[in-house]
Amino acid sequence: MATGKQLIGGILGAFVLGALIVGGATGNLPYMSSANPDPANNGSNPGSNVATGESATVSIAAFSQTSDSNAQVATTVHAWRIGDSKTYDLGSASAGADSRANYKEFVTGTSAKVTAFGSTYDYGITKEKFVDQVSELINIKVWKGVSTSNIAVKFFGPNGNTVSSVDLSADERVTLDGLQVGVNVNKRAYNPKVVLVNKASNSNLSKVSMPNAEKIAMPSSAPDRFDKAYAVYPATKDKEPLLTAYEKERSGSIVVKAGSSGTSGEPLEFAVLDSAPYIEGNQVKWGVENAATPAQDTGVPMVTSSITLN
Repeated sequence: MATGKQLIGGILGAFVLGALIVGGATGNLPYMSSANPDPANNGSNPGSNVATGESATVSIAAFSQTSDSNAQVATTVHAWRIGDSKTYDLGSASAGADSRANYKEFVTGTSAKVTAFGSTYDYGITKEKFVDQVSELINIKVWKGVSTSNIAVKFFGPNGNTVSSVDLSADERVTLDGLQVGVNVNKRAYNPKVVLVNKASNSNLSKVSMPNAEKIAMPSSAPDRFDKAYAVYPATKDKEPLLTAYEKERSGSIVVKAGSSGTSGEPLEFAVLDSAPYIEGNQVKWGVENAATPAQDTGVPMVTSSITLN
């Protein structure tokens, strides 16, 4: 994961949890309810709704889903304790390739909500477990993100074949069969979500759209040259990354229509943004790159590709 990246939240829905919405430039998707600062006596003062209140330790380890053996790996874990009708933020800790992150702030009768991800393992699921033993072990699935050089982007023309250019006469409308992204290397993952479109200001195109995708607000981190953003790629069960080794996913159709002068070799640029987990305040959220403050660093950098309009 390249440094200096930032992200926008704001992805809800058909592509994340049922309906993807970007609320302004800095809207974010809460993945869990707001947490409360953990009380000083959190281990011995569980509250009236806790079943037994016996001191307990939750030990968390991360296991890579992009290795041959699903080996235990080193990354950062985050934990919350749910009890007494409240959620307590227990902060982050390091889990190793041969060691677990131990949280001793639990009591039996509460629940643990945990996740894991970091600079190497971009994606990780969130898991909730009822604590009914004084020693609980929780394993989290994590995935190492692909480098942008190993993301394959292809365009498909009206006949379903891959194309690098499209001929457009004056006022002609052409419907492309979509933009495909894929992982072309082993032991890596990618979770594409949003597609940006750059129609140059002096373009001879009168229209470009993705009618099968939801148009969303432009991420504030998007370069100024992009003028449209669409929620394109679907979510998966438990927020696992959409693509792993050598898998690919195609968008819906892309409609381009030339103006009265037609096009003559101009590029039409697209960019793909992935959605990944991050921590904001005391919540874990999922979102794409954003220029929010404070800056967050998550996921795989933006990848771009262009098709030529002749």
